[in-house]
Amino acid sequence: MPVDVDVPGEVYKPEREQTEPRGWLVFDVPAQLDSSPSLRLDGETGSWEWPLSTEKATSPPPAWEWRASAPETVHPDETFTITVAAENVGDGPGTFRGAVNFSYPLYRPKGFDIPLDPGAAGEATVSASSTNADPGTELTYGIRTPTGRSEVAVTVESAPTTTEKTN
Repeated sequence: MPVDVDVPGEVYKPEREQTEPRGWLVFDVPAQLDSSPSLRLDGETGSWEWPLSTEKATSPPPAWEWRASAPETVHPDETFTITVAAENVGDGPGTFRGAVNFSYPLYRPKGFDIPLDPGAAGEATVSASSTNADPGTELTYGIRTPTGRSEVAVTVESAPTTTEKTN
C-alpha cells in the first residue's frame, strides 16, 4: 500500500526482477506507548511476532552527510584504502551503512558500518588493490548507501624506477 510518510533514504528498487517483492515497511509510532512495541504478521498458516526496541521505535531518526575518497593514483600491485566519512546531522543515534562495489579484478561488494551519535562524525576504510592492473588502467569503485550513491576512481600509473649509484 502506498504510504504518505516522509522516509529518509531511497525506496529499495531491485535492479533485476525478483521472485518475492521487497521494499520499505513504514508505520507511524506514537510518541508514548502503552505497551512494549512489536511487529506482528498474521498469515493464513500462522502468526509471527518480533519485539521492537522501545528506544529505537520512539527516538528521533539520524540523518547523514557523507563523502567518499581514494588516492588519485596508485602503482601496480599496490594496496590502498577507500575512505567513507560520515556525519550524523540528525537528532537520533544510528549506524551509517553501505557498500563499496568493486569492479576490478572481479565484481564484489565490501560493506561498512559507522555507528554515530547525533552530531558525531566518523570514518570507515575499505582496502583495495591494484594487483595485476596495467599502467593506465582506471579502477572505478561505486559506493552505495541508503542515502545515495557516489563513485571514486583510481588510476594505475607506472611504478617508479630506481637507479643504482655506484661510488
